Amino acid sequence: MTKSQSLELKGIAILFMFLLHLLNTYQYQNIYEPFILINNTPLTFYISLYADICVAMFLFISGYGVFYKYTKNTSNIIGYIKSLLPGIKGLMINYCIILVIFCLILGPLFGYQTRYPGSIEKLLLNITAIDTSYSGAWWFLTTYLLLVFTSSLLFKFINNRNIFLVLSLLAISY
Repeated sequence: MTKSQSLELKGIAILFMFLLHLLNTYQYQNIYEPFILINNTPLTFYISLYADICVAMFLFISGYGVFYKYTKNTSNIIGYIKSLLPGIKGLMINYCIILVIFCLILGPLFGYQTRYPGSIEKLLLNITAIDTSYSGAWWFLTTYLLLVFTSSLLFKFINNRNIFLVLSLLAISY
């Protein structure tokens, strides 16, 4: 898979994520008017259930790229970790920009000053993604960072063990 193809797949995953988060609700009355209802549920709700694959898509695409970097640096673990840092840095910069928008603009605008930013401890835990209490939808960032930081151990384990056993354990845990 080329970098261009992985970006295209990430774009599709983002569209699925929007579809899931925007249309996966029974409370559609003040949001939109559905054309087709099945048992008093909009057809779009049922379609949005298929979009739940977006997290698995992101993990697969990212894992593919991280494994590619790992294969280039299997003898040099420090080089492998250094190859991951630019991507993590870019992700964290984007995350912090969104965090600032939530804390400094949207929080006070909508009257949530006690929730955003809250205590200094809460702010620091959210900045580091250890705690994602500002938005439940940010749970994925913590999971992703843990997977990336432990990826060299996971890849060594997979290379030394039966791949089917590892994949079945991962499937059971998901």
